[in-house]
Formats: sequence, C-alpha cells, structure tokens
Amino acid sequence: MIINQYSYLLRGIRFAIKTKVLHPTIFDRDFFPYRTINPSNPQPWPKHTLYHSCKLSKDQIHKLEMIKSGSFLIIKDGKLLFERYWEPITSKTQTNFFSVTKSIVGSLVGIAIHDGVFKNLDEPAFHYFTPFDKLGFRKITIWHLLSMSSGLKWRELGGPLSHNAKAYYGENLLSQMAGLKQRSEPGIYFDYISCNTQILSFIIKKATGMTVSGYAEEKLWSLVRAENPAFWSLDSESGREKGFCCFYSTPRDLARLGQLYLNGGHWNDIDILSRGFVKEVVSRTSLKDKKLNCPNIRYGLHWWLGSFRDLPFYYARGIFGQYIICVPRLNTVIVRTGYRRRKVDKTGHPPDLFEYIDIVNALLKKESL
Repeated sequence: MIINQYSYLLRGIRFAIKTKVLHPTIFDRDFFPYRTINPSNPQPWPKHTLYHSCKLSKDQIHKLEMIKSGSFLIIKDGKLLFERYWEPITSKTQTNFFSVTKSIVGSLVGIAIHDGVFKNLDEPAFHYFTPFDKLGFRKITIWHLLSMSSGLKWRELGGPLSHNAKAYYGENLLSQMAGLKQRSEPGIYFDYISCNTQILSFIIKKATGMTVSGYAEEKLWSLVRAENPAFWSLDSESGREKGFCCFYSTPRDLARLGQLYLNGGHWNDIDILSRGFVKEVVSRTSLKDKKLNCPNIRYGLHWWLGSFRDLPFYYARGIFGQYIICVPRLNTVIVRTGYRRRKVDKTGHPPDLFEYIDIVNALLKKESL
C-alpha cells in the first residue's frame, strides 16, 4: 500500500534523470501521454501597422533576459504589435503553460453555461462528481470550485511530497481527488488550490460526455481560429486531462484566450462566452483571502486580478512565469513565457508581472498608442 501511495515519486525520479532537472519543465510534453487539440480554419493574427518598426529598448530586453524569458508578445487592438523569442522557443513552439491551464478550464465552464450544459454556477458539484456525494461534500458548488473557495484540504506546495507533485507525476487523478478531505465550510475563504480545477475538469467531462480536450477543441480552439495544435497532458494512456496544469500551446495561440476576454466573450461573429460571465470572472469575490489574511482583492473566477499605475488588469499565470495579461484600458494582451518568475510578494502577485506591464505601457506611450 505504501509503495503504491508513493509510486509517483519513482516516476518523478525517472523524469529527473532524463531531464537532469529536479522539477517539472515547460518541455515535459513527451514524458506523459497527451491528447491533441486540433485547430480548425486557422486565422493568423493580423499585424499592427507598427509591427515591423516597434522595438523594445536594450534595457527592456535586458530585463526580460535577466529573468530567463522564452517569449514576449503584445497584442494591441486585436493585432500583433510585438513579439520576441529566445532559443529554443519560436513562434511555433508549444510549451507547458502550467497553471494558465486553470483559466482555460474556467473558460470551458463558462462555455458550458452559455451552451446550457449547466443551469448556473450554483449547481451542486456532486451532481457531476459523485465522490462528493459519498464524502458528504454536498454543499460545494461549481462556483465554489471556480472561486477557489471549496474549503478542501490540499497541499499546493511542499516539494515532492505535495499533493501537486502527486497529481503531476501520478497516474490516477480520479482516485486522488476522491480521497480529499474538507478543511472548512465552502464559500468563506479564497484558498488557491489545484484540486478545485482538476475536479472542474471532471465535471466538464461528465456533463458534456466529451473529453475535456475534445470539448476545448470544438468549443474554444476552433472558434478562436488557433493556428497550431495544442496538447493536453493525461494522467495515463487514454486517461484524464491534468486540468490543473498541463496545456501546451504556442504563445500566439494562447494570446487568443486573453483577447476573447477583452472582447467580452465574443470572437468574430460568435458569442463563445456570455458577457455576464466574463464580467463575473474578472470581478472580486466577497471572500476572505486565507493566505494574506484580508478581504480577497486579487482573484476572481479562475483569473487573477490586480492594478498597476492606475491600470486595472486581470491575468492567468503559471509557476515558471507563464502569463496572459489583459489590460482593458490599453486594449492590450501581453503573453510572456519563460523558465522563472519572482516569488509572490506581499501584494499577492509575482513582482515581475508589474515589470511586463511597465514595459508595455512605456512602449505604447513612446509609440503614442
């Protein structure tokens, strides 16, 4: 029993030997089974009139290189204004966006509501995730999972013995989620834990009768006219998507998710998300922030929230500095990928986030945009 419980550690060790790194990397795709999310009727980003002339300063490039960036993109007014890649990443390279994946899963929930699959966010989660019924977690709703207020007990960090490590390297996510315990009543604390998103991915599969990848392909990837296939890691062959972490995409394509939200859920002539859902997603919840011990001001529904230099923004983020940053007042989406980010500080955000917004804000002012 003990050997089975910690078998994921052996898998992690094998991967560490192959990669020569003691942690997950953005290039882990081929170490796990995965499903492919194919594009349909791809449409390249239109290029801004300043695309060929728009340049960052040497100091700005130096800042991006110092924190080991892999790519940096700016979408302004729905057009590609700037992009820079650092080898081996190119415009065609799919890398792991880690917890940015959570915002994709949250969006699929919104799509399912728009399509009438769910009545609303107040539906009890146990209607679709039966282990909650057996565990007595009948009060937890879809909204509680989306707002990270389920009250479930989960060790987000803590190295190889964390729940996240087991979920990443393990081979049975359903069994792991079915063994959870509850720490507090739902709907009280904002507590960022990955199990909430993983359970939402199970709920999407149950409610739609499709794999999460299949639903994403039909209802999101094809409709935003992505150019390249994306890949979603599974816990085992023909298994379940790692909804909490492991969506592989090019930066250009995942910028479409940010643009979709800036558009109020609309893309071309199609309403993919309802405007009301988008508004709720990027609004504060009336929860207590468990980590910062104050009212929650930094998280909506599977998107982070913030403000910098009088510019409100919302963003998706991954553990090694993967970002989709939406700045509505600038009508701009920023995508940054890389190998490192700075530690979350007392604001509840990684400070490098503000550097990226500062770089873009300065560039737009210089170009009078």
